[in-house]
Amino acid sequence: MENVNIGQTGTKKSEKEIKILMKKYKMPDSICDNPKQQIGYWFENGVQLSGGQWQRLAICRTMARDNEILLLDEPNAALDAITFRMLYNEINAQANRKVCVMLLQHFVNFIGGNEEICVFDDGKLISRGKHDRLYDTCRIYKELYDAQQ
Repeated sequence: MENVNIGQTGTKKSEKEIKILMKKYKMPDSICDNPKQQIGYWFENGVQLSGGQWQRLAICRTMARDNEILLLDEPNAALDAITFRMLYNEINAQANRKVCVMLLQHFVNFIGGNEEICVFDDGKLISRGKHDRLYDTCRIYKELYDAQQ
């Protein structure tokens, strides 16, 4: 379970809490039930993680912390739609607990209900606001949103 607790300061999650978190984000039983949750152990014993499993592990590490700020860059990368929907619901739950959530991604169909959306083009902020206003006033946002429907 050390792998999920990497970088933790303060109180670390218990083995039971981490197992629950790992199962929630669909880590394989062969990994969740391994008492030596260390990357080195996995490689030494021939356990290979897929891109999606690495992404889930990163999410578990993030969600194991008591965050005041949650910065997620393309959290849906390498995740199936069901797992990402579960993550998205957890992101919203974090935001409801007054955690500052910053979600960076290209798939705008998952961000419609957020408090404020910032649209960047070539590294420059070109517009910001709620979904409805951006959809009506920002060509790039509208094109991205429509292309993903």
